[in-house]
Amino acid sequence: MPFIVVDAGHGGRDNGAQGFGYKEKDINLRVSQAVSQRLRKLGFQVTELRSDDTDIGNAGARGKEIARLQPDFAISIHCNSSDGTGKFQGAEIYVPLAKHVARFEYNLRDRLQHLTKFRHISSKESKTQLLYERQIDPNTLTFTNTYYDKTDFYGIIREARKGGVNCDIIEMFYLDNEEDLYTFLNQESAYVEAMVYAMCKAFDMLYIPPGG
Repeated sequence: MPFIVVDAGHGGRDNGAQGFGYKEKDINLRVSQAVSQRLRKLGFQVTELRSDDTDIGNAGARGKEIARLQPDFAISIHCNSSDGTGKFQGAEIYVPLAKHVARFEYNLRDRLQHLTKFRHISSKESKTQLLYERQIDPNTLTFTNTYYDKTDFYGIIREARKGGVNCDIIEMFYLDNEEDLYTFLNQESAYVEAMVYAMCKAFDMLYIPPGG
C-alpha cells in the first residue's frame, strides 16, 4: 500500500495568494481533501498535513514533518500568483533537483494539458535561485537532466529531500488571473482527478474514475 502525504499549502493567518474574492489557502484545502479522499478509496494510505484552516508552519517545517513521516511520496498543492498583475496563466510542477523518476509528473502534465495551459516542470536552485526546466524521456519516464550536486530552493522540497522523501509542489493555476481562476472553478473535480490518476500511474495502482 503506497503511503502518500498531501499538503494543503498555507493556512491560518497565511492566506497565500488572493484574487477575485478567493483565498489560496481555502482552495488548496478543498482540493487536498478531495485528492486525499479519492486516494484512500483507491487503496493508498494518506496523511494530510492539515485538515482544517490551521497554520502548521512554514515550508521548511512542513518539509521536516514530511521527512519524519517517511512516505513514499508527497505533494504540496497550491495556486500561483503573478504579484496581482494577472499576467500569467497555467499549471506548473516543481520537483526536487535530484529527482530522477518522472512517472507522476509525466502523467500529471498529460492530464493537466487537457484542462489548462501547462507552463513547465521545473526545479529551483537555492544559491542562484535559477529555474531548471526538467525534460522527461517518454520511453523511460525519467528526467533527462538531474542535478545531484545542487540544493533545492523551496523549503518543503529541500527538507523533505534531506529525509530521503521526494515532494512535488503543484501550482494548479494563477489565482490573480480571472480566466485561469474560472477555468479551474468550472472543472475543479477534473483537476483533482488529474492528480489521482497520475498518482495511480506512478505506483501501479488501478485507477477507477469516480462512480466507476
